[in-house]
Amino acid sequence: MGEANKGVVKHVFILKMKEGLSDDQIEQMNKDYANLVNLVPSMKALQWGKLEVNNKLGNGGYTHIFESTFESMEGVAEYADHPAHLHLRNLGKVVEMSPGNYKHGNGGYTHIFESTFESMEGVAEYTFHPAHLHLGHLYSHTFDKVLVFDYIIPITTISPNSSTS
Repeated sequence: MGEANKGVVKHVFILKMKEGLSDDQIEQMNKDYANLVNLVPSMKALQWGKLEVNNKLGNGGYTHIFESTFESMEGVAEYADHPAHLHLRNLGKVVEMSPGNYKHGNGGYTHIFESTFESMEGVAEYTFHPAHLHLGHLYSHTFDKVLVFDYIIPITTISPNSSTS
């Protein structure tokens, strides 16, 4: 395995909740999904949040994002076939899934840049910072397509054997 391939694997699940769901139904789904970290040994951490519209690109109608951490791609495959995950996928009638997932390819995207900020105000500061605007001007002609999501995650990260309530 080359140096560039070492590190953790991030699995990002972006979804759009169907209209008409109650807050209780959404909260239960969040808890059930978060509990996977206690059931799937290869899943090391999970963060999730509600997508915010903080840019002119919007959020494509998607409402929530879940980011799981695995030690390897084999771990992601174990998760994909785990009975607890398959059970939740079968409940998927409540969501529309992003087409860019591990079973259906990456939607044509080739790179990901993940930034962490203390607040949505920090995201806005970054978005309009002269250095960021300069890079956008310098390299935007090289992009075939761009997908941007801003989301707020809870202060705590769910890790194995932590509470999901």
